[in-house]
Amino acid sequence: MLYNGTGRWTAARDIAELIVPLPGALARYRPQQRYHLIDEGRVGEETLAQATSVTAELVRLETLAAEGPAALRPILSRLGARLQCPRYASLRRALTVWFARVLLRRLLPGENLPELHDLVEVETMLAEHVEEWTQKWKREGLLEGKREGRLEGKLEGKREGKREGKTDALKRLLRVRFGELPPWAQSRIDAATLGQLDTWLDGIFQAATLEEVLLGGQPPGSPPPAG
Repeated sequence: MLYNGTGRWTAARDIAELIVPLPGALARYRPQQRYHLIDEGRVGEETLAQATSVTAELVRLETLAAEGPAALRPILSRLGARLQCPRYASLRRALTVWFARVLLRRLLPGENLPELHDLVEVETMLAEHVEEWTQKWKREGLLEGKREGRLEGKLEGKREGKREGKTDALKRLLRVRFGELPPWAQSRIDAATLGQLDTWLDGIFQAATLEEVLLGGQPPGSPPPAG
C-alpha cells in the first residue's frame, strides 16, 4: 500500500484485525493477510535519498511536485531508463496514465494537456514546456505556496514521528517492568505530550509501581497530578 494522504494511515493492516477472534481450536482458521504500508509522509529524507527502487521514485514524484515541473524531469528520466525492458510495458503505461491524468492535472489545473502514451513522451513534453509552466506557477503564487505547505507538513510529520517513537519506547519499557498495561495506562500514554513522555521515561526505573510512574502514586481514576 502506497499512501500519500495528509493524515496518518489508521486502517487495519491485516484482515485478521477485522474479524472477531475465534475461540479455542478454531483460532487457527482465522483468515490472515497482511499488507506492507509505505506512508509517504513518514518516509525520512535520508531514507529516500538512499533508495533507488521504482517505489522510491514514485514517492519522489509526489513529494517533489511542490517544487515545480522542473523537479520532475530527472525522476522521469530515471524511471524511463529503469523500465526499458519489455516486461515492464504495462507498468510504463500505468505510470504514464497516472502522471498525465492525475499528477500533472493536479499541478496544472486548467492546463490543456495532450494525450500521452509513454514516459518518454511525458519527459519530452516537460522539456518543451517546463520553463513556461514554472513561470506560470510563479506568477500565480502556486510554487511558493506549495513549498511552504510541504515544509509545514514535514515539520508536523517529524514532530508526530518523534512523539510516536517515545510512546512506543515508554510502553515497551513499562511492560518489561510491570507487565501488560491496563486500558487507563494505554489511554494516558496515548494522550500525553512530548514533555510528559520525557518525564515518564526519565523516572521509569526509579518508580516501584505503574501508578507511581504515570499518576504520581495516585490510584487510577484520581485527578491527574499537577504539572
